[in-house]
Amino acid sequence: MKYLRAFRRILILIAHILDCLILLTIKIRGLEQRAPTVKEQHEIQKWMNKTAKILNSRIDINGRLPDQPCLIVCNHISWLDIIILSSRLQATFLSKAEVMEWPVFGILAKKSGTIFLRRGGKKGIEEAIEKVTQALKDKRNVVVFPEGTTTRGEDIKNFHPRIFAAAINTEIPILPIAIHYPYLGGVNPHIPFVDDDNLISSLIKILGLPNIKAQLNIGPMLNTKNADRKKLATQSMEFIRRKIKSDSYESTPKA
Repeated sequence: MKYLRAFRRILILIAHILDCLILLTIKIRGLEQRAPTVKEQHEIQKWMNKTAKILNSRIDINGRLPDQPCLIVCNHISWLDIIILSSRLQATFLSKAEVMEWPVFGILAKKSGTIFLRRGGKKGIEEAIEKVTQALKDKRNVVVFPEGTTTRGEDIKNFHPRIFAAAINTEIPILPIAIHYPYLGGVNPHIPFVDDDNLISSLIKILGLPNIKAQLNIGPMLNTKNADRKKLATQSMEFIRRKIKSDSYESTPKA
């Protein structure tokens, strides 16, 4: 049954991806070099929301979504995090450069204005900070995953504080968000994209699920004026870790 479900959703997803390629090639062009307009951000969010529905995602939001530009810092469990977050808020993402090499999804990421972090040296992070700073100046939300990698979602790794400099440079607030995929009192074991997982097998595994429950716990805004990036990283970590460890994930996600 799950393989039939996965096959059916793959066909629907392929058609949906083709729609997005048309959108980013004809209606929205050049986001690699410029900031998206408000209308373009809305179109991208609509596409992501439909993607979440194709995956039969049920998302529960605890807290208030941002009503002003901010640097959103989040724990990282899977590529699915991007779809869940993008379906609920308009944002630009900072992603590792390796994503550009992913089949199809790499093209979508590039065409939708994703900022890529080239690893392996000081220059890469400095370029990323500069681009994130500019996006914040353009009044865009930017989502970063300061762990620098994915986890199984049961805890978080230490946050790298350097990217927090972009928010300090612009005095734009930081908003921590804890993402969680509840399942039998823990984390859904089918969701994490870790170790030697590859995109295709992960995609098939997730498409075979009858539904996906996701929770977003939204923290308080952190003031960045004259702030210390290490302290901001610690405050964000403490909120996210507390939410992951708490019993707040026992509620049933909403459709």
